[in-house]
Amino acid sequence: MKNSTLVFVVLILTFFGLGIMTFQDAKPKGKEERIYKILSQHFPYNIEKRVGGLTIVFKDTEEKVKPNNSEFFSKVESIDKFWGKKHLLLKANSIVVLDQNKTIVNEIEFENIKEKEFVKTYFELKENR
Repeated sequence: MKNSTLVFVVLILTFFGLGIMTFQDAKPKGKEERIYKILSQHFPYNIEKRVGGLTIVFKDTEEKVKPNNSEFFSKVESIDKFWGKKHLLLKANSIVVLDQNKTIVNEIEFENIKEKEFVKTYFELKENR
């Protein structure tokens, strides 16, 4: 094999390797579907599809945030965590959703330990008794 061919093959493999690593970094973390779907009804934002990707629209101010595709899931996760620290209360067998006035809006019972562990790690919460 010629040196120029070898260099070309190495460059192509490097390009694909970097592409796969970037794809892995941009991929969202796994979520417990049932609990996340219920909690998402209370999130302070909606997600809109647009031609160039996705837009985060805040419910209270109608402000639009248009992160690029590689940043989108990390941006949503950071908004979720910030909101969760103020509006979620983790109990032994349930999660309590609070409004701005700290009034209970919803209480969701966990169906299994995976749901509780997801809430604990995703929102970085400590259990309250």
